Amino acid sequence: MTRPSADPPDPAPVSSPAAAPSSRRSLVVLTSAFFFIFLGAGATQQFIVPYLSERNGWTPPQCSWVLGCVYLSAIVWRLLCAYTVNLLGARLSIILGQLAYTGFVVAMALQGGYPALIFAALVWGWGAAAIWTTGPAQILETSARVRYGSAAGIFFTGVHLGQGLGVLLLGWLLGHCGGPTMLWTAVAISLIANVITLWTPNVEVHRDPPGLLDVVRVFSTPKGAMLSFVLFTSSFGFGIVLSTLSSVVAESKGLGVIAHVTIGFYAARLVVSWISGFLADRIGRIAVMVSGFTLAAVGLALAAASRSPYVLAATALVLGVQAGSNNVAIMALVGDSIEPGRRHLAFGALYAWSNLGIGLTIILGQYLLVWFSKGICFGAFAVAMALCALVSLEIGRRKSERL
Repeated sequence: MTRPSADPPDPAPVSSPAAAPSSRRSLVVLTSAFFFIFLGAGATQQFIVPYLSERNGWTPPQCSWVLGCVYLSAIVWRLLCAYTVNLLGARLSIILGQLAYTGFVVAMALQGGYPALIFAALVWGWGAAAIWTTGPAQILETSARVRYGSAAGIFFTGVHLGQGLGVLLLGWLLGHCGGPTMLWTAVAISLIANVITLWTPNVEVHRDPPGLLDVVRVFSTPKGAMLSFVLFTSSFGFGIVLSTLSSVVAESKGLGVIAHVTIGFYAARLVVSWISGFLADRIGRIAVMVSGFTLAAVGLALAAASRSPYVLAATALVLGVQAGSNNVAIMALVGDSIEPGRRHLAFGALYAWSNLGIGLTIILGQYLLVWFSKGICFGAFAVAMALCALVSLEIGRRKSERL
């Protein structure tokens, strides 16, 4: 394998507000809020499909639509969030967005019916789009350009640490105390996040008027299209961990074992997010991305050739490495490539493709378990990851291009 070449010279710096206290406060408050929301509501994603199937007697494909609707709804709102952000402001968007996370878990805990859960999932989709469009953008807007990667690494470390610990905690509660205890605990933890968001700084940054054509234009450029493809394809791994892998483990070993098999994903994503943030500032965004995709391709290829449950757990770990490196590097890359007033448009447009990839995998993965073998699925995903590595190299050659 040829070692990726060094990144081309950085483009001209894009200015950010030089407010160190605001930068520190934004990073601390947003990282803390995201930590607790993913320790609670965000971590329940790992158990939604198998838990609803066992509790309500619904088929796994039926249950996959509940979780899938979160991501499919987020696709629409990723493109339209420019309107809601200008209407509500970034601070209120973050506050209400995180409340939508909590609301879904409350609906599950109250044993809402199928239509109620679908509706709550659609609202959660707006909340996810709102916080992921405004949160990362606000951190970049209050950070120095040379610290984009470091700030992104700290932020994603908080998110991934929260979700990883949440999966362990909620998985233990599900296996030892039952579903209701797990869900109400998640609600209580999520309420902590909702309170923390009240301290979100009100950062004043000029934002371009939210026209839909402006949003679409972000990923209609060659560089934007390639970033969209990378986000879409690389997100398959997370969809597998949330849906297909959970169902396979629950069917063979029970609900209480899901956390033990999938925790490698969250642990690896946590460690790699922290490391890759600093590496992205030093060796380059593209080198980090290519390394993560290449490792994921190798891991999935090995999983395609083996039926060992240990290989399945190792595959989850490898996908965590890829997810951790991809999220941080691309967040920093967007910061390099677009001015502050248009970053909310970039995050809304580019991450819509990530939501689409996760949502489709959550739903279709359940059907593919019947139509194809796990070996064929893993092999196909290995090819997709290898292709992402090649596309990342091309993105590196276009580093000076703007979005």
